[in-house]
Amino acid sequence: MTKKKKILVLTDHMPWGHKALAQAAYSYLKKEKDFKVEFVQVKLDSSFANYAYGLTVKLMPAVIKHSKRIFETKTVSKIIREVGVLNTSKVRGVVDKFKPDLVFSTHFMLTHALVKLKKKDGCNFKLLNYVSDPWSVFSTVFSNEVDKNLVYDDKTARVGLKAGIDKERIETVGWLTRPEFFEKKKGLSEIRDKYGLKKNVLTVFVGGGSLGATAYLKLFPALALVKKEVQVIFNCGTDKTLKSIVEKYVEALEIKNKVVKVKVLGWVDDMDELLAVSDIVFGKAGPNFLFDVVASRKPFVSITHVPAQEVGNVEIIKKKRLGWVKEEVGPLTRFFIDLVNRPEKYLGKHGKNIEKERAYNKKTGERMVKVVRETLEV
Repeated sequence: MTKKKKILVLTDHMPWGHKALAQAAYSYLKKEKDFKVEFVQVKLDSSFANYAYGLTVKLMPAVIKHSKRIFETKTVSKIIREVGVLNTSKVRGVVDKFKPDLVFSTHFMLTHALVKLKKKDGCNFKLLNYVSDPWSVFSTVFSNEVDKNLVYDDKTARVGLKAGIDKERIETVGWLTRPEFFEKKKGLSEIRDKYGLKKNVLTVFVGGGSLGATAYLKLFPALALVKKEVQVIFNCGTDKTLKSIVEKYVEALEIKNKVVKVKVLGWVDDMDELLAVSDIVFGKAGPNFLFDVVASRKPFVSITHVPAQEVGNVEIIKKKRLGWVKEEVGPLTRFFIDLVNRPEKYLGKHGKNIEKERAYNKKTGERMVKVVRETLEV
């Protein structure tokens, strides 16, 4: 009997995009009968930086605007790589425990720590680095010392090439999206009942990834002004303060406007179900959220994005015609009111483009598994 190859899918402990990518990779790899796959989250020594970053994104996003230019300097790039290396001892503990034949990393700091293990500590495992941004990519997320850097598309690949990454160390695979978002949902009536939603009423989902987004407040004027029935789901993620603010507004709104019905949710595990019963999605243009929506065959309306880091996602929405970008209150309010009055004008408009992008990413798991097999020579 052939011994199964051991694969370690590694990511950080935070509840954001890196974890979702790792979950997607794990879902596809564990289906392979000749692989033994482990999923592990590591608490990075840069936890304070993660916290500070999250707070900055929420309260002072303009500060992030010039971050790409700063992070691309040689000095800062070197510092970022060294911060990643600080996690080597933690990563070493995980590697020693599981003794993998291959490590699949979705966080660049962990990748840099893994590179150090291979170079200086002599650990004998293959290493794949998934680049966790589609078009707004920092060169520091690449490494010339891994077996492959897996990227979304050719545009992402060109960033790596410009940063000096060898062509043979870059593989274009698409965006890793968890398989449940591609699955056709049964029991849509039961899902609606679960969340108190009506059938045949325009359903708008508002989301901003795991952290939520204060940009939800931009929708408040529109909700007060609509005259036709609409049901709106606000997903506030882990942000309890944001959830409380939205709930208080909804209490006041429901007294004044009886045609708007709002559900306010915190963290949800069944995002795929909610997207399945929604007609259109408004939110922060993070890459995982955007491509989850695309996989669910729904149009996306960007109401905000993180400057520098997510500007490429807005570009993807525009160039690939996957929805709309309405990030100013005035245009957003007019768009929302017209959507409620004439939903047929918007809901099917970008269907072909969404289907094309969905089909491309649906093959990502298959392409990724192929790269893993080629790397392990199995």
